[in-house]
Amino acid sequence: MRKKRKTIFERLRRRKIERQKEKLRAAIREEKKADRYLFFASWLESFVCLGLSTLCVLFFSLLWQEYSFLLLLLSVANFPLYWGLMFAFFRDGGEFLEALRFFFTPDIISAFRGEYWSDLWESFKLLVFFLLCLSLVLGEYHLILSLFYKG
Repeated sequence: MRKKRKTIFERLRRRKIERQKEKLRAAIREEKKADRYLFFASWLESFVCLGLSTLCVLFFSLLWQEYSFLLLLLSVANFPLYWGLMFAFFRDGGEFLEALRFFFTPDIISAFRGEYWSDLWESFKLLVFFLLCLSLVLGEYHLILSLFYKG
């Protein structure tokens, strides 16, 4: 009788351990899924950042049509610098996308939601980020023209 009881408790303990192991495996699978999503989101945000910065530079290159190819080349070549600036201003892709959301949301709506100061701060960070990207390209453009295209 005693051995039978011992084996029943042993079976219950093994089942409990197996359930715990399965829960742990499921948690690890979910964490891997989340990591893949975050990796994809970070690449996506980088390409959004590159696209928006390149659009800004293309807009200004329409104003200066003489060396517009040089501006386009500089805007694409500076992608690693845009990426570094983006992570200097924003911790992750979610914060960058939240700043974009705040930038396009009217201030009055943010005030009604109780997010007015967050809206101002995030919009300011995004504006400074884009201005730095633009000034980086225009500074390089001016430096190249002053060094190589004297005339």
